[in-house]
Amino acid sequence: MMRVKKQLIVRQVTVSDYAAEGKSLAKIDGKVIFITGAVPGDVVDLQLTKSKKDWAEARVIHFHDYSSLRTTPFCKHFGKRLGLLERRNTLDVIAHQDQ
Repeated sequence: MMRVKKQLIVRQVTVSDYAAEGKSLAKIDGKVIFITGAVPGDVVDLQLTKSKKDWAEARVIHFHDYSSLRTTPFCKHFGKRLGLLERRNTLDVIAHQDQ
């Protein structure tokens, strides 16, 4: 029999700092939450994807307020699969393999 995981939602969390691997972090009742898709200053609702005793991982499900640290991407393909830089690197690898 499969166990059903509860989907824990945390509302109105203010992201406080940057963390490793492109994540940000917030602290709730002494527990550190590593967040994917947010920057410090964002106020968000989170869905916990992994929860341990002292820390958790979460993803953003709703933005209430955006941080002033956010900027407009210089490229319309930013954040999409095979953006300009990835595409150029892929083409360089393919060209190198053909030699």
